[in-house]
Amino acid sequence: MNEDQVKKLIEQQLTEFWQKQYSVIEQTDIVPRTIKPRHIETVFGSMYATNASITITVAASDTAYEVTSGLTSGGQLDGISFGDSHYLETNYGGKFLIVWSMAIETGTANQDIEGGIMVNGTAIEIGTGHTSSATANKAHTIAGSLIQDLSANDQVSLYVRNQTLATDILVEHANLTLCRVGR
Repeated sequence: MNEDQVKKLIEQQLTEFWQKQYSVIEQTDIVPRTIKPRHIETVFGSMYATNASITITVAASDTAYEVTSGLTSGGQLDGISFGDSHYLETNYGGKFLIVWSMAIETGTANQDIEGGIMVNGTAIEIGTGHTSSATANKAHTIAGSLIQDLSANDQVSLYVRNQTLATDILVEHANLTLCRVGR
């Protein structure tokens, strides 16, 4: 092969590489000036609890308590693992849309209850939900959503917090869904 043939072969291989990996908006010579990813690898997962009656023992008010049992894999897992009956673990990092909900109740009236997600056991203070229960033993729905940067092997779970008293919380239903929306 002469030098021109080698250059042409390299240019062809580079062009094929860029076309497979990216949508080329503007190309000058071999290197594209503006590129955008053709796709983001789909990563998603969910878990839920239905009629679960999961009792969360609250020893101190205004403390986040992880929901540590009673959940089931939603069966829809791709790039995410379900672990220990209570968390979703990411196999890949990126920006994730996280959507969650819980139906909760307390045995005491006039309680302010908050819920949200934990990442690796730490409560995330954005995307939280709140309810005030005027009546004891009546279910209330709390929910939230957020976009959160997660790393590979991060564990995402649910939490509840009784902001009023150290009164136990009953989780009747719960849902948690993760979907990667960016890298």
